[in-house]
Amino acid sequence: MSDTLEMTAEPSPARAGMTALLAFGVLLGAMRYVYVNPDRYLLVVAGVFVSSLIYFVVSAIRGGILYDIMKGFLFGAVISAIVEVIPVLDVILTIAFLALGFLALFNTVKNMLVEIILSFGMFFTLSHIHMIGTGEIIAGPHDLECLVSAFSVLALITCVRVGLRASGVQEALLLLSLTFLSIPLVTILLVSLVASARSSSRTTVGTKRVSVKQNVSSHMRAPAFSSTGFKSIYVRDYTRTLTKTVAVAVNGAGPGIIGMGVTGAVSRKLSGKKR
Repeated sequence: MSDTLEMTAEPSPARAGMTALLAFGVLLGAMRYVYVNPDRYLLVVAGVFVSSLIYFVVSAIRGGILYDIMKGFLFGAVISAIVEVIPVLDVILTIAFLALGFLALFNTVKNMLVEIILSFGMFFTLSHIHMIGTGEIIAGPHDLECLVSAFSVLALITCVRVGLRASGVQEALLLLSLTFLSIPLVTILLVSLVASARSSSRTTVGTKRVSVKQNVSSHMRAPAFSSTGFKSIYVRDYTRTLTKTVAVAVNGAGPGIIGMGVTGAVSRKLSGKKR
């Protein structure tokens, strides 16, 4: 199973370059559309995200990410079962899973750092072009021209990187989709990892029978009938042992360990994409 999210098309660098050039034209067209119709900004952004997400999901399925997700799920389920049998391992395994998950996420961010910066820059400049067009912010004499130039440069850098790194059309489109989805993907992975860590250990309330000692002070027992008639009986102080049922907290592996296994698998898949 490949460790990269890539399609199995015949490599064609020339077609990848043409795809990157076409993508550059599409990006400039989208920017121009927002420039002329600032009220359609959300439509353009939604179109970019939805198309990128659809292509990413299709590529991920064909690239074997579901296989890695299932491996992460099964591995987390096995660890949860072990912790249920040996509760003392709960903290150790949770910390280990958490460390591996954050390490995979760190590698993902490191490998996608350029994509994150380019994506943030393009959406930042595009949003400011939109706000200037709608009058939400007052622009200076050359602010709009600077924003348009900045967006064009960022789009050009993105497409040149894609053209140089991709070996075919499908991989070029995948790299473009990863660029536009880089910030949401990293954010989702981080939120999932934190949520999984918070629910990695569950505490339930159970019952347990325990023995407790109780001191009884000396006292006079109530009058009782005997052969000599009714008389009170003196009882000296003593200690007795009682058994009672008490509520106790029971720690066990929660669903978070499975979630950390899945999140870590996705992070490792993303961080291992072809550079």
